[in-house]
Amino acid sequence: MLWAGLIVLAIAAVLAARGHISPFGFSGGIGLLVAWYLFEREPTAPPATVEELSALSESLHESSTEFDLPDFPIFLRRIAPGITRGFGKREISKLEFLAGHLPHNRESQAEFQVVFEDAPAPLRVRLFKGDASSIVVNFFTSQPLAALLDREMELFFAERGM
Repeated sequence: MLWAGLIVLAIAAVLAARGHISPFGFSGGIGLLVAWYLFEREPTAPPATVEELSALSESLHESSTEFDLPDFPIFLRRIAPGITRGFGKREISKLEFLAGHLPHNRESQAEFQVVFEDAPAPLRVRLFKGDASSIVVNFFTSQPLAALLDREMELFFAERGM
């Protein structure tokens, strides 16, 4: 939508330069575009309280394993089609970047809101790099999605003879 506003603004600038529209009209157009952009943005959600986070943590199920670094993004791309929304190329790239740039003996975490089996679910991914060539991954999510992750991990490692 922003691109459409910028295109209209560019056309108005050309018309103003040729004298077909007044500079005041052009300035008003800029003001409307800025107002539209500011009011159409998603409001930021307030941070979760400690009570909300602890309640959420108690309801999440864990699925964990250790991957060789090159296998981690392959596994993520494998599970992505099973998640209806909220876990695509951008989220996989973020996790791949975090895993690849995580210092030795450090931990990092990312959280996504996904849709799995027509139900919204949190997907918290905790990464720990114990050595240079592998990453420990803990997925915390709903029970149905954790079950899918467990099944896919078993198949993934069985296919590789591990």
